[in-house]
Amino acid sequence: MVLRYLPDAVLVNTNFVTYQDTGSVPAALISAANSSGAKVQGWITCGNYLNPQRILQLDSVVSLAMTDPMPRKLSSDVIIYAEHNRIFHATISVNKPCKIDGWYIYQSGYDTNMGKWSRISELELVSDPWLGVVYTGMILLLIGTIFLVVHGRNSTLVKQRRL
Repeated sequence: MVLRYLPDAVLVNTNFVTYQDTGSVPAALISAANSSGAKVQGWITCGNYLNPQRILQLDSVVSLAMTDPMPRKLSSDVIIYAEHNRIFHATISVNKPCKIDGWYIYQSGYDTNMGKWSRISELELVSDPWLGVVYTGMILLLIGTIFLVVHGRNSTLVKQRRL
């Protein structure tokens, strides 16, 4: 059973206290029974660069641990300096790239060791000048497929040799 949960905490002596600043981690005070029925109580946390991971040992085989939290949203507020002294302000998120001068700028990662306190974003720049040609080819294939389905073998446009 979870007795207490702190979404942002830091270890002070043997207890966790609320701390909403760089380096805080989620922590939970857990009370559980092991296989012999004895109650075990203690703090668990996923840990980070500042606070070590804490695991609650229930018995010699079973332990309780907290996994690393996954971010709900990755985004970066950026200033982009382009040619001819143009400046763009943009927010780049995963699957929501910024497009400037034929380039797509994608958010591809962040400093996972720092977690939600990361100040580093990994950006990926992609240019695909042939994308229009590829889409045109796909549209032509689709039109050809529709034509074959509608007209099939009875089309007067398709000459058949009968022997």
